[in-house]
Formats: sequence, C-alpha cells, structure tokens
Amino acid sequence: AEVDVTPYLMLGNSSAGTLALRHICVHAGRAGSRDAPVAPSHPFLLLYLNDTQAGLPPPAAEPRRHRRDTGVLAHDLPGYLREQGGEKSDCSLRPFPVSFAQLGWDHWIIAPHRYNPRYCKGACPRLLRYDYHAPNHAVVQSFVHQLVDANVPQPSCVPYRYSPISVLMIERDGGILYKEYENMIAESCTCR
Repeated sequence: AEVDVTPYLMLGNSSAGTLALRHICVHAGRAGSRDAPVAPSHPFLLLYLNDTQAGLPPPAAEPRRHRRDTGVLAHDLPGYLREQGGEKSDCSLRPFPVSFAQLGWDHWIIAPHRYNPRYCKGACPRLLRYDYHAPNHAVVQSFVHQLVDANVPQPSCVPYRYSPISVLMIERDGGILYKEYENMIAESCTCR
C-alpha cells in the first residue's frame, strides 16, 4: 500500500517530526507441513521526501496525537486504496476470448475453435510491490519519472508469465498434426 504519511507525523517542540508505526500481521499462514509456523515477516517501509525546502507545515490547531493513535494508519488504508481506484485500475490480467475464425486461422487450425490469450492492462503503481515481480530497472524508472524527469515514461503493464496452447492443425500436405505453441496464454502481469 502507498500512503502519504505527512498527516500522521507528530510534531514536538522542534521542527523535527516523529512517525510511530506498528505492524500487525493480518493474514497468519503456514508453510511446508500443516504444523510448521511461518516466521513473522518484517514490514518493509520505503520513505521518500518531496524537497519543498519549506520543511513540514506548522502543526494544526487540533490536539496532538498520542501513541495510542498509531493504529489509525492501518484503518485508513482500505479507504485510501478505494479512493485511488486501486484494484480496478491496477495492472492486472484481463480476459479476451477469441475464435481462430476471427483471426483468419480457422483454415489451418482444426481445434480448439476458441481460446483466451488474455492481456495485461492497467496503471503500474508508483511503488511496485513484490508480487509484481518487476525488475529493479522498473523500480528505478518509476522513481525517475516521479522525482527527476516526468518525460521518462512510467513502467508499462505487460505479461510476465505465459503458458502454451495445444492445437490440432492441417499441414500443407493435408495431414493432421498435434502441435503445442509456447507462450500463447498470458498467466500473470508485471510492470517493466
């Protein structure tokens, strides 16, 4: 998840702010055998600052937040993701069933008549999560686009893994052949 943490900074007597975070594991799982517990994961936090040279804004008139409020950020994240269009516009796999007749290939492909090659569509998030399997280059390119030069394009949503398709086809000599074509169905997406 990505969130602007500026409103959660607690300002003291100095101009330096403090940010208190508490990590709560919501989905505890098991690895390997049924009884082998998974070691608790450590949260990964990446902070970057926009250099406004103005420092933090002056504290608001509202009362200072106390340590017991540190869990508020976790409660705000679902709303934040909905507001940003999260799941609907994120880079993801989309269905696209097509017939070989539509492609003009039905004169040499006997079966199957249809297949779903799928495609990837959507915006790549500014912070590329581990489940995108994005290369390091894409992570750097995203930061360059945001912080250095907006003319550098953001990473693009593209297929990451593919599976084959098996077909029965008519050969030039009229014979029938079973053939497997690699990389015909997109199975997952990434940002590159």
